[in-house]
Amino acid sequence: MSLRGVQWLKISDQKTHDSQILPDIEQLKGSLFLFDLGYFSHLFLHQLNQIGVWFVCRLKANSVPIITRVVKGVAKRYIGCPLNDKVKQRGTIVEVWAKLMLPGKGFIEVRLIGFRFPKSKQYRWYATNLKSAMLLAEWIYPIYRLRWQIELFFKSVKNPTPEGPALD
Repeated sequence: MSLRGVQWLKISDQKTHDSQILPDIEQLKGSLFLFDLGYFSHLFLHQLNQIGVWFVCRLKANSVPIITRVVKGVAKRYIGCPLNDKVKQRGTIVEVWAKLMLPGKGFIEVRLIGFRFPKSKQYRWYATNLKSAMLLAEWIYPIYRLRWQIELFFKSVKNPTPEGPALD
């Protein structure tokens, strides 16, 4: 049987960082977790992946992913190289698999999808453990953007405005 709907919800004051009130991540098993850069760490991605949590998040600029497989938009000669400005990328959407190093020894392999933004002509990178058979690369950015709608909702709940009161 598949459970649908809200399984966990907690509203805190605006000053409390959300990572301080996360439920036990074991409760997230089988869920899709969309999160922003405030939660990002290679170790956190590894922990989510280990317990069976699907995730989509932005890739922090200071991450140094090592390309392990190329899906599209990057020449295969870059396999084994860091994904950085020296790697020539082409196309609106670039997709590779890469290793993110963990503290100590080890790594997590993630799927990285880069979306080229027309105005800046720069790629914005997203990390996920969803396989391409589960979710096409073209859907990663629209799904991640849904997170912003949730952020706006909670911001409006935490901050009363003349249009309506905050929920207690």
